[in-house]
Formats: sequence, structure tokens, C-alpha cells
Amino acid sequence: MEKQNILIIGAGELGQAIRKVLAEKRLRPALWDRNPAKVPGQKPLPVAAPHAAIILLCVPSWALREVAHGIKPYLARGATLVTFAKGLEQTSRETAAELLVRLLPRQQIAFIGGPMLAEEIGEKKGGMGVLASSSAHARREVRELFRGTSLRLECMNGSRSVALAGVLKNIYAIGLGIATALQWGDNRKGWFASAAFREIAGVLRDLRAAPDAAYTAAGLGDFLATGYSGYSSNHHVGIELITKGRSERRSEGTYSLPTVLALLGKKKKRYAILTALESVVLRHADATKAFEKLFKETC
Repeated sequence: MEKQNILIIGAGELGQAIRKVLAEKRLRPALWDRNPAKVPGQKPLPVAAPHAAIILLCVPSWALREVAHGIKPYLARGATLVTFAKGLEQTSRETAAELLVRLLPRQQIAFIGGPMLAEEIGEKKGGMGVLASSSAHARREVRELFRGTSLRLECMNGSRSVALAGVLKNIYAIGLGIATALQWGDNRKGWFASAAFREIAGVLRDLRAAPDAAYTAAGLGDFLATGYSGYSSNHHVGIELITKGRSERRSEGTYSLPTVLALLGKKKKRYAILTALESVVLRHADATKAFEKLFKETC
């Protein structure tokens, strides 16, 4: 694949890390960001996008709709777009891939989730992604793009269940950050992780997704990678809820939590951890009291 055939949109940590991964194969994809100061000399989007066979969207869920609308006029018919966003779009309540399929029906759409901390990928420590798409062509094309790099991909047929598992692990990772700040021991945190994944599997079932997706690399694998990581925004949200009493940090977990609760409706009452996170993150209840109560009453 030649330089002009690959475009990365978003020059943040993830976009820069993915570019380094592709450089392992001597590929030099074009990079574009809405802030041109991040990419000196970048080509305008109307020039860069039409030549791209694969476009990697390294932007968060809350920016995806704007990016899709902005790029739509310039896309080559049948170009493959890959999103790494692990959140639910609040307006449509769709996963990132579902949103792109609806907004860009002429394109091939794929989602990549899993334990892929951008900082570790950038340091060539590797990562394991779960590549999901209803398009066999997109799966083959994207897997071949990353073949031979330090980012390994496993493929799944359909993206909704895998994407929802990634959404939920972000939400529950906030709870693990809270547990860390509370200085819970490994025994308590081990209980929390197991209880969290019972809930995640149940929520997936209630959202008419495959509950087994909870235990894939996109769910459990990513939860373990980010839930304990100092690189994770969700982890830091949890810590700040204890150390500061609230967090103004924006993360995929805090962004998606209200939408997940709305989708569940009255069924949310089945999930003790999820409703504890609702009280702490959205209603600003005391996180220490809420999580001590959660542990004592659940056990």
C-alpha cells in the first residue's frame, strides 16, 4: 500500500501511535487533524481523502458525527473506514460503527477494539485488537494492513456486540479506578472485576447483544489493560472521584454512561455496580460511601 492510499484522521496519541505501527512496515500514511498546528504541512481534507483506500478514524465518539459529515463529500466510493471509538453516540444511541454505516452507506465500515493503550503501542510494546465488521472485504483489507506489525488483530463477524463490550468495559473501568483510589486490596478488586463482568454480560443480553462478547479481548482484555492503567482516562476519572470529590475529565466511559442507562430503562435496577456508578458519576454522590455500601450489600 502506497502512502496516498492510507489516511489517519486525528493526530492525538492514538493517531500518532497507529502511524508508528504502520511505519514498522515502512508505510507512511497521510495524517490530518482539525487543528493544523498538530500536523504542519498537512494536505487539505478535500485533497487527502479522495485518494485514500483506507481511512483510520482516531477520534473519540463525541467527535465522530462531525468527522463523518466533514469527510463524506470527499470519500472515494467503497473506501474502508475504521473507527477505534469505544463509546455510544448520544443523539442516536448507536455504536461508532453503527453510526458510520448509517451516515456513510457507500463505504466499508470496520471497528477495532481491545487492549490497545496508545502509549504502549507508540513504544512498540504491542497490542491486541479485535477487528469486527459485517464486510468480509473490510476485514481482509484491514487485517492485511496491520499484518506483520506489533498490533495484532483477531477478526469477528459483526461489530455491535464487540463494540458494546468495549463501551461497557469503559464504564466499569471507572469503578476500578474508584477501587484503586480507595486502596482496596487485591481481594476486593478481584471480586469487583468478577462482579463487573457478570453485569456486563447481563447488560449485553438486555441490549440484545451477544453476552459472550464480554469475555473477548475487546471486553475483559481491554478492561484489565485500562482498568489498572495510569494511561487510562476512565481509570483517572475514578481516582478523581475519590481524591477530588468529582471529575471534570471527559472519557468514553463518562460520555456513554447516560446513554447505556437510557437504553436499559427500568432494567438498570438489576445492576448494582452500574447504578452505583450512576449515583457517583452523574448525581455526584459520595463515591467512598457508595462503593463501601456496594461491597457490603452485594456480599
